[in-house]
Amino acid sequence: MRRGRHACRGSHSSLSACFVPEYKSLNGLIIFLSADFTCCKANSGATACQQSAQLQNSSSRCNSLILMELLCWHGRCYGSIDLFSVELPMFDSLPQALLQQAQTRGDRTALRYKQFGIWQRRSWSELALEVSQLAAALKGRGFDSTHSLVMLSEARVEALLLALAAHWLGGTVSLLDPAADNRAWLAKRSLAFAVADGLEALLQLRNASPEVVVLLDKRGLGETQDINVIDYARLLSDYAADAVDPVQSPAAAFLFPSVGEPSDVQLSHTDLLAGARQLVDRHGLSARDQALAARVFAASGQARYLLTPWLVAGFCLNFPEALTTRDNDRRELGPTLVLGTRESYARLELWVRERLPLPGSISHRLYQWAMAPAPGALRRWLGYWLIRRPLLDVLGMSRLSTPLLVGDALTASSQTFFAALGIRPVAPDQDSPAQQSPAFTPPVAALMSVPS
Repeated sequence: MRRGRHACRGSHSSLSACFVPEYKSLNGLIIFLSADFTCCKANSGATACQQSAQLQNSSSRCNSLILMELLCWHGRCYGSIDLFSVELPMFDSLPQALLQQAQTRGDRTALRYKQFGIWQRRSWSELALEVSQLAAALKGRGFDSTHSLVMLSEARVEALLLALAAHWLGGTVSLLDPAADNRAWLAKRSLAFAVADGLEALLQLRNASPEVVVLLDKRGLGETQDINVIDYARLLSDYAADAVDPVQSPAAAFLFPSVGEPSDVQLSHTDLLAGARQLVDRHGLSARDQALAARVFAASGQARYLLTPWLVAGFCLNFPEALTTRDNDRRELGPTLVLGTRESYARLELWVRERLPLPGSISHRLYQWAMAPAPGALRRWLGYWLIRRPLLDVLGMSRLSTPLLVGDALTASSQTFFAALGIRPVAPDQDSPAQQSPAFTPPVAALMSVPS
């Protein structure tokens, strides 16, 4: 069941605004009740006998409309509509989830990515069209449900769309870390199709001799003329016809090489979608959220807890221009959802501590005073606006509501640091606590409202 955190934020007079538009099963009900409400209004101009007959037929429906309005009011006030829960849309594969979002959201922003310092946006309908064209181009080169697309790439929009195109044709996507040495794993496989995000990844594929390599970054291409390389833009413009409907295949969606293990880790479409629906429901994710995809695709947590929930909930997925710019890009975006590891949270903590005032200085004592948990509304309020809120802005976490943690738990130092800022990362399978604890944030009723 979907939680109603964002479900009822429309106007008091609009019933349809109380529901997220992707739930097609409710469309008929909403139109039906809205029509009855119009009928009730029209009765005011009829005769008494006509009004009596019409009201007898529509009174129960008008009562239903009133009940729906009350439920929406309950959701606006209390952040929940448990009395009228809504099921998440059902689909069997990731491409079907993409098509569902394109059908229900259309021109709404699906993802953003930075290119030459400028943010670009893509809508759901644009993504679905491009994925279908990529699928047609891959199919024209012989890719089908028996193939696996081996991918060595950082978090890039093109890599994501190529993965969905491979799934569209029923194939599997093998995700490798481009920063790791994958030559031993590649030497044991016979590759037909591969994706490389740059020259270094392309060089790792040299001994594997894949039939087709899609290159995402052409810089340095002249040094690898012996490999059958095709540029992403050329592949996209090469499709001959629209691809067929997404293929239903029992093949795994993603395959992750397991070092030292007898077999690789596989994730199926069914498992990914089931886990994503649970995560969306547990953490109350919706299309209003903003997520940052800064980790490499080779991490299985990226597919489980970010990419698939993006297709299920329909929120906006943002890609930094490069790993070196991810901190600046996070500050510009102010995401509401982040997925990190113990190391990534520790890196942010270290980044802040390296820039603190010298110990013993007045500024450092003020920092310690503001970060220490203490009673008193005035002290909490001053500490928030003087120290903690500026720190949250610098980290790009002032709007953060769902910090997720994969892998090992935070160190004691990191846990204390982020808790002082009101951030408590949790595992995806755990319920999200209130991210702004009363012990550390200014009291809303006593002083003033604090933006999330």
